[in-house]
Amino acid sequence: MMKKILVLILCALFLFGTYACSNSEKDSSGSANSAYTSADSTGSDATVDKTGYNLSDYTEYVYSLGAITGKNSQNFPKECEVAGTDLGFPVYDETRDRMYFLFGDTMPLFNETGEYYYGTRRGSSVAYVDNISTGDFTKTLKFTSWVKDESGFAFAIADSKYTPSSERYENSKIPTGGICINGTLYVFIMSVRSWSVGGVWDINFNGVVKSADGGNTWERVFDLTWVENDEGMYAENIKELAEQRCDLIYGGVDLDLSERVAPNFLQITAADGKDGYIYIFGGGRGRTCGMEMARVRKENFEDFDSYEYFTGYDASQNPVWKKGTEGLAVVRNNELLNSNNNLLIKNRVGEATVFYNPYFDKWIMTDNIDNVIYMSMSKNIYGPYSTKKAILDTSYDHGRKDAYYELYGGFSHEKLLADDGQTMYLVVSYMDKIYNPHLMEMRFW
Repeated sequence: MMKKILVLILCALFLFGTYACSNSEKDSSGSANSAYTSADSTGSDATVDKTGYNLSDYTEYVYSLGAITGKNSQNFPKECEVAGTDLGFPVYDETRDRMYFLFGDTMPLFNETGEYYYGTRRGSSVAYVDNISTGDFTKTLKFTSWVKDESGFAFAIADSKYTPSSERYENSKIPTGGICINGTLYVFIMSVRSWSVGGVWDINFNGVVKSADGGNTWERVFDLTWVENDEGMYAENIKELAEQRCDLIYGGVDLDLSERVAPNFLQITAADGKDGYIYIFGGGRGRTCGMEMARVRKENFEDFDSYEYFTGYDASQNPVWKKGTEGLAVVRNNELLNSNNNLLIKNRVGEATVFYNPYFDKWIMTDNIDNVIYMSMSKNIYGPYSTKKAILDTSYDHGRKDAYYELYGGFSHEKLLADDGQTMYLVVSYMDKIYNPHLMEMRFW
């Protein structure tokens, strides 16, 4: 009898152990446990259980892989003088299999007390990763190089006046997005007049600079200029600034600002629609406005008059476009009438990226408002887009020792996807505790 009881106990223990093992692959919600191998900021591999780092019902987890700029990153050659920066818009060059990262206000080396030296502040800096398609960057977090001069200094691709915000002239020129066409890199730059609080800043104009040699040399594309206004107390300064080359020398042009007034195209990001068009997405001063949209044939990218502006949808939800300065005038008049017919996104939008994700078979838009990063989706690049869903905020430390506050950005690209788009990598900036972007890994259900 005792033997039978002992056998039954052993069988029960065996069955319980089998059940426990089978369920160790799942978390409390019944989904697969997220123990993945990834790289930390030193480039070493570590297996980390990421199940605790989740926010959205879209996502299984969101996790920080580490800083990609600054002294705690793999990308801190002292001669570059890049100790702190933000943003990090990814722009892909298929002719070189190269991903450029466009960073904003860039601070130089630290002094002995841990503070930044301000002598070589730049409004922009650019790094790049060659052979991005191998996926090694998301493991090592290491750039191939910075765009730099002969001394190794990471120079500003468009110089700024750097006047104090109180002077309301030009505090900085900062990238807002970019696109690469046949090996030529185009970067949209906003001229910031002054900074305020609560995600608000005033912008003189948005213009384009380009490089056809991999970032070594840069020039303005003067025809691609959208301005805040053509009259009033800042109009003269705006015209002066908009007609300067990258080195702040007058460019020998005479821009008619009256045809370029576009208060909601002062922050511009771009995406290749894979239909022969480049689509640009525009925002206004800070993170206070909705999003507008325009498109242009790829071969006409540098021609301002060839742009077609989105003015709404027809009864079949097809976009309606109006070309050239006439189209821009329609958009501007709608703004003056407080109409939102021409708005692609009607609620507030922060800095954004737009890209296709094969996992959803949809276009993804990421943006940020009030320290929350959002994602929305659409079957077509021109929308309509779904309601924005929060995918990242300051509630969690996302795998790091300290929670990071005042996060913003959240930039991605098709070439920053893995597992056919089920895994997405985001470049996220932090203003508090660390002034450098991190690379976040996000996995969808």
